[in-house]
Amino acid sequence: GKPVTVIRQGSLEFHEGELDGCPVVIVCCGIGKVNAALCAQILISAFGVRAIINTGSAGGLASGLAVLDMVVSTDAVQHDVDGTRFGYEPGRVPGLPSPFFAADPALVEAALNAFSRVSAKPGNLAGKSRMSRGRVASGDVFVANDTLRKRIIDTFAPACVEMEGAAVAQACFVNEIPFVILRSISD
Repeated sequence: GKPVTVIRQGSLEFHEGELDGCPVVIVCCGIGKVNAALCAQILISAFGVRAIINTGSAGGLASGLAVLDMVVSTDAVQHDVDGTRFGYEPGRVPGLPSPFFAADPALVEAALNAFSRVSAKPGNLAGKSRMSRGRVASGDVFVANDTLRKRIIDTFAPACVEMEGAAVAQACFVNEIPFVILRSISD
C-alpha cells in the first residue's frame, strides 16, 4: 500500500496512509474536550476526512457493563455543560439545537458488525468482552465520586463517561461529518 506520511500540526502527529485500500488519518488527540475538538477540526479542515471514528477508554455507568466491554455510541452529550441559567437544558451548548449529538447509524452498524466478526474468531475476544450501544457522556473531569456519578446517570442516562467523545461529536455536527465513538470500559 501507500507509505505512511507523518504530518505535525500544533502539538499533534497525524499519520496519513491507507488501511485495506482506504485512505486514513490516525492521530492521538490527547486528554480532554479542547484537545479532542481541536484535533477533530484539524482532521476535517486540513485533511478533509469524510468521517471520524473516535476510540479510547471510559468508565462504565450502565448496569451490566464490565471491564473490557465495548460501547459504541448512539449519541454523545457533554455532561459538564450547564446553560440552565439561560433556559437551556443540561448538557446543551447554547446556540445548538440539542444537548445530544447523534452518531452515524451506518458507522454504528459497521462497528457492531466488525466487533462480531473479530470476537467470533478463536483466541480473540470470544467470551471475554461484549459490545453494546449506548450514550457517551463527556466532561473535563475524572468522575471519581459517587455524587457526580449519580448526577450524570440521573440527568443523561449514559452507558459510559469519558473526556473527549462529545467534543469530537460537536465538531463533527457543526461540520456535517459523520462520526462514531468506540469506548472500552476501563472501570
